[in-house]
Parts: sequence; C-alpha cells; structure tokens
Amino acid sequence: MASVWKHPKSPFWTACFTDETGKQSKRSTKLEDRKLAMKAAEAFEEAAKKAKGAELTRAAAVKMLNDLMERTHGEGLDTRSTREHFTDYVTSLEARGHVQTPALPVCQRRRSNPSVMRR
Repeated sequence: MASVWKHPKSPFWTACFTDETGKQSKRSTKLEDRKLAMKAAEAFEEAAKKAKGAELTRAAAVKMLNDLMERTHGEGLDTRSTREHFTDYVTSLEARGHVQTPALPVCQRRRSNPSVMRR
C-alpha cells in the first residue's frame, strides 16, 4: 500500500511504496499537494508491480508516466521523436528570421577542403 510522508523542513511530499524487489522505497514527488503526491505514490507502486511481473514494457512505462504527468501537472510528456523535435526547432528558427546553415561533420569538411589540418 502506497503512502506519502512529508519532512517537516521540506515543502514536498515523499512517496513511500513497495518496489519490484519487495523492499520499501521512498521517492520525492516534488509536489506540495498531498492528494497529487498520493496519486504519484500509487503510480510508482503500480509500475513496480508491473515490473516485478515482467509486464512493464517501455511503451507501458511511458504511458503510465504520461498519465501521471497529466493528472498532476495538467499536461503530458513530450513524446516526439528527436527528428520531429529538431524539425520543429529549425522551423521556429526560420520563422524568426534566423538563417539555417548546414553544419558538416569535421571529416566531411576535410574531404571537401583539403586545407583543413588534421590534429
């Protein structure tokens, strides 16, 4: 059974739960609201139970964290791929008038310009 505990000198609640090895664990939730911290503690314990039963896949873990973030912070995780994130970033730079200059790896610069010295 998950629970929460608050150190007298900390504004944040700590989640207390049983991990996948059966040991009691504590993790800071970084939340000041007790009800939200309790939801986080329950999510930690649920993930540990699934990990113990070998049911916790990467997709399931991401979904659980996304649900937890939506319940506690009102918005989910950014699950875009690196390519999508980078494309959006470059598009935002171009929209602000920044010029896109291709960056070549050092080995390509050496091949295209023999005057580049090797170290």
